[in-house]
Amino acid sequence: MQHRVFLTILVFFCCVAPVGAADNAVTVSTREGLQFAGGDWEWRIIGRLNVDAAFYDSDGNPDFKSGTEIRRMRFGISGKAYRHWAFKVSYAFVAEVIHSAYISYSGLGPVRLQAGYFKEPFSLEALTSSKHVNFIERSVVHSFSPGHNTGLMGQVLLADRLNIALGVFEDEDLDEDVNFTGRVAFSPLHEKTRVLHLGTALSYRSLGGAAGSYRLRARPETHVESPRLVDTGTLEDIDSALLYNLEAAGVWGPFAAQVEYNAARVDEKEGRAEVDSFRGWRLETSWFLTGESRNYSFKSGSFGATRPKHSVVDGGPGAWQTALRYSDIDLGEAGGAQKQLALGVNWHPIRNLRFMLEYLRVLDHQPKAGAKSYEPGIVQARAQFYW
Repeated sequence: MQHRVFLTILVFFCCVAPVGAADNAVTVSTREGLQFAGGDWEWRIIGRLNVDAAFYDSDGNPDFKSGTEIRRMRFGISGKAYRHWAFKVSYAFVAEVIHSAYISYSGLGPVRLQAGYFKEPFSLEALTSSKHVNFIERSVVHSFSPGHNTGLMGQVLLADRLNIALGVFEDEDLDEDVNFTGRVAFSPLHEKTRVLHLGTALSYRSLGGAAGSYRLRARPETHVESPRLVDTGTLEDIDSALLYNLEAAGVWGPFAAQVEYNAARVDEKEGRAEVDSFRGWRLETSWFLTGESRNYSFKSGSFGATRPKHSVVDGGPGAWQTALRYSDIDLGEAGGAQKQLALGVNWHPIRNLRFMLEYLRVLDHQPKAGAKSYEPGIVQARAQFYW
């Protein structure tokens, strides 16, 4: 399904975009990456590259193997057309899958419509791009988020305070059953250096007409050759899953904080016992030593790019940030539980370049029955460039 969506949007772009700009000179800009504009069209080349290294104190677990990897390498096109239309198509070369492919329309006042393959509106951490999260990997709590799927979503922005999104999606991992996901974000304050964000989301995953299986699992916030310490395995004869989320975030000058709670209620098919609920939460703080503030977007209800006050190009130090995160996940007897701490330092010499260094420690690991407990220590680093 996602490949059909990708090809449809790509053909639309290739065939229609030149027509829109045929009678107008095309201008080229490199201010924010490679951008083109002509007539009623604007489009840009987009991409990112993440190069990671990790060193494990494995606590005796042979599945942890220190090394390096190309974590992400993506390339695509995004743009706008005739004021109200927008599109994005991108491909992830490492995973060899389509990352995003969608068209959106914003010509209905406060209402925006989007169709294609994109993230379901669930979780502040999930909706914040991997380019802009504070840590190399998202927390273990991210395992509850539905991620990218094919669907149709409506979004409405009210009074510059309320952001409401609701969509219907087809989840290919769940045998293409139809699912519904909605999010409400309230932001009474979103200035350049001061932000208050409150949100909640629900996602109903229907499994009654499919094979009836569901699974939750998470790595210990690292990716280079690492196992998943918590894993429910494949839960069989499942009728539905209800995911829910609570989130809050604030920015006060160089200081920022986030707290998020995710949970899942998984119901077995009629005539069988109910599966226990699963939950997880995280608390995260960050501080810019060089005076920058986290960049919040009310329109997306998430955080965006950091712009150094004094980049190295201008002879400055760039932007230096420290971050602290505590995360806790409990997948019950089926999957085990884990508590984890992460400390990080990030350097943005320029807007599009970031170097990251972290230390992580699993503080407490309670494995599922029959498994061994591990509490590894992890040092990892990343070099990231995007355009």
